[in-house]
Amino acid sequence: MPAGSYLAITHSTSEVSGERVIEAVRQWNEVAPTPYHLRSPEQIAAFFEGLELIEPGLVPCPRWRPDPDSADSVRDMDEYCGLGRK
Repeated sequence: MPAGSYLAITHSTSEVSGERVIEAVRQWNEVAPTPYHLRSPEQIAAFFEGLELIEPGLVPCPRWRPDPDSADSVRDMDEYCGLGRK
């Protein structure tokens, strides 16, 4: 990546729903033409190695700069996101 570039990533995990989402992905992969892979937050963070991770870092998507008026109602989900700058 050239200096000044940004990398944005969203990726599914099983951090919140655990076995329920793991089973859903297993069923999807039985019939889908393209398999889906869950990753842990640590595995997703590895994509940002060598980049400056922009605040608030790698977090569940609803927690990435939520609306201050609705921040109290933000719930975690099995989709993490982050933004890194080279």
